[in-house]
Amino acid sequence: MSTARRACSSGPPIASPYFGRVYVSWTAFRSATATGNGNEPVMVATSVNGGVSFGAPKQVSPAGNNGTGNGRQGTSSTVGPDGTAYVAFEQGSSQVVTVSRDGGASWTRPMTVGPVTDIQDPIPGANFRTDSFPVIASDPGTGSTTVYAAWTTLTSAGGRTVVTKSADRGQTWSPLTTVSSSNQGYAFFPGLDVASTARVDLAWQGLKAVNPSTFGTGNATIDSYYSSLPIGGTAWSAPAKVSTVSSDPAVSAQNNLQRQFWGDYNTLVSGASTAWFIYTDSRTGAGCSAVDGYQTYLADNGLAQPDETNGGKDTGKGGTNASTAVVAKPAPPTACPSQFGNTDVYVSVIQP
Repeated sequence: MSTARRACSSGPPIASPYFGRVYVSWTAFRSATATGNGNEPVMVATSVNGGVSFGAPKQVSPAGNNGTGNGRQGTSSTVGPDGTAYVAFEQGSSQVVTVSRDGGASWTRPMTVGPVTDIQDPIPGANFRTDSFPVIASDPGTGSTTVYAAWTTLTSAGGRTVVTKSADRGQTWSPLTTVSSSNQGYAFFPGLDVASTARVDLAWQGLKAVNPSTFGTGNATIDSYYSSLPIGGTAWSAPAKVSTVSSDPAVSAQNNLQRQFWGDYNTLVSGASTAWFIYTDSRTGAGCSAVDGYQTYLADNGLAQPDETNGGKDTGKGGTNASTAVVAKPAPPTACPSQFGNTDVYVSVIQP
């Protein structure tokens, strides 16, 4: 799975010689193999006319096979006020960034941002696919060379949201700061941005499970949380819950019904006095016991597939009792409540 979370244009025209350029990044899955997706380099395409057309894509990373642990996925891009363009992505056990200082004509070799250990897939207590892809955001202030990156990493206590800062256009990065805690549950899917006032906004979702060894309707709740680094500050604010109703990940499933589905499309946008966190929400959905039973049967017997892409991992986890009794795939229109499968995109409007 790979995302191009943001297509970015450069900063104010008085500061950037590349104003109006747009950068789009992605992973090119070039071939499917028994051990993954074959060669899969990160690519970047640049538009010099505000997105009307794009030049030939440039390969900005070596190619690697995701199935061997050498894949490169999850691109996130940003542009500094001087026109420096950044593309961050996960590469093995590191988050890395490649940088262009000439409007996308050339890119540096990937430079290490910080270490990452992928969060569990699935998160204990749930059954949806996860990732630890980074998000990156630059300080838009005139003359600033500062850029931030955040992601979720696995710790002994579960998933935690971490953030780091570079003051020299991505060449060196500060030690990781852990912003989330056990109070928010198992963290995943963060969003990050920097306001014109230099305030840094960070949000993520957190899962709490009744029983981490199983999954199904009513077993897990998901909420969204926010923290900020004030202008000129050194300490992040205490995380605040910004979702008003908790969500249950069991109310929606992949098209093949083999796992729950939770969209990994979270993002955050900063304004001078407001932040907007956009995320998946299932408060209007309804669980389906037939789908819960089918997924548990697959997981207990090592038959479950993690997602509907070639590069997924089959964990075979989730249930507690292996069973030889075959559970047939249900038909949601007749076996489930009408609201099963209903997830929405919500926006939390935050006044820091």
